[in-house]
Amino acid sequence: MLLLAMVQSSAARRFWPLLAKFVLGATVLLWFFASMFNGLNGQMILAALSALTFNAVSSGLTARESPQFALLGATVFASPALLLAALGLGDLMFHGQPGPMLFWLGTGIVTTAAGLGGAWFVERRHGQRQRG
Repeated sequence: MLLLAMVQSSAARRFWPLLAKFVLGATVLLWFFASMFNGLNGQMILAALSALTFNAVSSGLTARESPQFALLGATVFASPALLLAALGLGDLMFHGQPGPMLFWLGTGIVTTAAGLGGAWFVERRHGQRQRG
């Protein structure tokens, strides 16, 4: 009963989709990471394209209800790559190698931009749906 009440609250309805996007973003990033280090270039490209497509489409669909939530969701999906960029700061500070940080930062920025682009496209084309 408590779980049902928790899921129906406004905060929970916003939290669970964001958690799912974070987990899915981490899973796709793991797929990308594993493909990259095993030399599977086709799998790596497929992982990157699926991440960009999913983030753009899911943010676009969310933008029909709430543009702010769509922008937040686009950033949450890309946050695992942005976290790896933050970890790459150690390479920059202690070894003077900016490569890992710049690569993961670029990956996170491109993934976020795909989601923002999907949300922007739907918002410009359809506008926010009127509630009432």
